[in-house]
Order: sequence, then structure tokens, then C-alpha cells
Amino acid sequence: MKLRDWRYHRKLSFDAAAKAVGASNGSLFRKWERGLQIPRPEQMVNIYLATHGAVTPNDFYDLPSLPDSPEAAHG
Repeated sequence: MKLRDWRYHRKLSFDAAAKAVGASNGSLFRKWERGLQIPRPEQMVNIYLATHGAVTPNDFYDLPSLPDSPEAAHG
């Protein structure tokens, strides 16, 4: 799930969403949501925990779905 979708689903303002994930302010959250800035690793952990796993680090990149294990990828 993208960060924007999570915020919309929760009906949160940028400031409220920032507070929920431990970001310093709504402006920073807006940059993350719009892809203008990528959260640092510790911020990604906070986002993952605050969203109960709904938003993962991979959600900040347009990656294809990943297999559950390396073995599954190489079948």
C-alpha cells in the first residue's frame, strides 16, 4: 500500500499522518507521499510499525511483487 493510500484510508491530514508515523511535520510527510524524498531507514521502520505493516519500504519504489523466498524466484 502506498503511503498516500494509507493516509486517505485513515482520513488524516498531512500533519496528523506525520504525527502518527513519528515524522517531524506534515511537510516532510507530504514529500514522502509524493516521492520527492525517501524516508531514512529508521523512518521507514516507524512507518511500517505505525501502519501495522500496511506500508512497507518496498512501497516507496515501483517494484514488481517479490517472491516469498529466493528459492521461489529461481524455482
